[in-house]
Amino acid sequence: MKQVNIDYEQINTLKFLEFNTEEEIIESLMQIFDYQYKEITQHLQIAILKKEYYEASRLSHKLKSSALQLGMKDVAATCLYLEIELKNLNTHNYEDIIKTLSENSKNSLQAINLYLEQQSKKQCVA
Repeated sequence: MKQVNIDYEQINTLKFLEFNTEEEIIESLMQIFDYQYKEITQHLQIAILKKEYYEASRLSHKLKSSALQLGMKDVAATCLYLEIELKNLNTHNYEDIIKTLSENSKNSLQAINLYLEQQSKKQCVA
């Protein structure tokens, strides 16, 4: 078998999760995303400062995928923009892009939480 790069720690984390409702699945994915975006933005900044643009682009792509799993279109769009900028070696405004990425991530997580709360209230009334 060809050797592949798998994050087995992530697989083990998911393997032991037990869900009783769809909301719990979404909440778990949100917790994972919250952790990932904080860690990835830190690594992004380091990679850019070290001029490791390929690595920074890869990290942005990874975060984009995670954001799309939760329907975070603004986050995904910002990640895509950063990914393209890095591939084109345009790094002059990366700090602003990462700041926007962090703000979009926080706002998106809050919006999803609010949405889930509203959906839960509707189900209780019905």
